[in-house]
Amino acid sequence: MKRQTLKLRLLSAAVTIALLGGAVNAFNLYSGETVAQAQSVSAIQMVRDAKAQGLIGETIAGYLDVVNGQSINAATRAAMSDINIRRRDEEYRPIAKRDGLTLEQVARAFGEKLIAKTPKGQFVLGEDGQWRRK
Repeated sequence: MKRQTLKLRLLSAAVTIALLGGAVNAFNLYSGETVAQAQSVSAIQMVRDAKAQGLIGETIAGYLDVVNGQSINAATRAAMSDINIRRRDEEYRPIAKRDGLTLEQVARAFGEKLIAKTPKGQFVLGEDGQWRRK
């Protein structure tokens, strides 16, 4: 159990460094080298706009979700889903595999840090399942 706790503490520190340095792959896109990257930049902007409008928020589970059943358009929903998939496949899963943790443990560690980084005025979903405006 102590080894698992140490791994989670080290993971938390690594997540903090990665987020502060902007190293999360889902957000580490280069300007327009490919169509896919341009679409990803567009998806990120769509999600940023929806977060600013209170339609989408960060969850303690490490993923984006729709706030209180708000209505979002299909393009924004697809962009949110794409970012969640990239987080899972490009960030969380490799760290979980490398460190011998579950995907959920890694995602939650990122979720805690993403919530901490969420700007004032945007929504976050806490452990109690309630959406709150920061």
